[in-house]
Amino acid sequence: AEAALGLLDLTPAGLVFAFFFVPSITASIFNSWSCQAYTISPPGEELRQVSYMRQDASVECDTEMHESITDIAVGFIVLWPAGSLV
Repeated sequence: AEAALGLLDLTPAGLVFAFFFVPSITASIFNSWSCQAYTISPPGEELRQVSYMRQDASVECDTEMHESITDIAVGFIVLWPAGSLV
C-alpha cells in the first residue's frame, strides 16, 4: 500500500518527463532512417545517387555504419516503451 502511494507521488514528475522528452527522443530514434539523396557526377563517371543521413551527413545510408546505427535504433524502439514505464 505504501509503495502504491509512493508511485502516486511520482506520477506528476513522470508526466512532466513524458511531456517534455518522449516526442524528441522518439523523433531522434526514427530519424535514423531519414536519408537525403544527392545526385553526384564524379569526373569521367556516370551520374549516380548517394544518400546521407539527415542527422549526420558524414554517414552514408545503406552502408555498414548506417546499418549499425539503425540496429541500435531498433534496440531503442524496443527499450524505450518498456523503460518509460519504469
